[in-house]
Amino acid sequence: AVATYQQLVSNYSDTSEGQEARTTLSFPQPLQGRLIYPDGSAAANFQVLLASQWTFDSSTQVLKLAGQQYQARTDGTGAFSIMSVAVGNSYMIAWIDTSGHSGTCITTDNQPLYTVQAQPLRATDAGTIDVECAQA
Repeated sequence: AVATYQQLVSNYSDTSEGQEARTTLSFPQPLQGRLIYPDGSAAANFQVLLASQWTFDSSTQVLKLAGQQYQARTDGTGAFSIMSVAVGNSYMIAWIDTSGHSGTCITTDNQPLYTVQAQPLRATDAGTIDVECAQA
């Protein structure tokens, strides 16, 4: 369906059908994921943060969140969902644990390890995210 809508936008942008297809492709979509510990147990009751922009402060070793942002809370299984996320953006994923400590995982070039891009016309799955940054 996405390819069909994109073709309508590309070939018929000056028609009502092309404009409707453009609008439909831009509708926000749901996003879900799961936070876990390295042993596979749930990171329950964590606050999850998504941000479309970020900068790394080398003096504090912290990623600062900016841009479009969303929040959710994990359930007892570590699952989280956000019902309406703007499509076309990449989002970094961060969290705040139950004791108030914030976290995310960064790569060796100071970029967020966990990012996700919201896709048009479908739910996006951010996958399983290890809050202690162990990589398989």
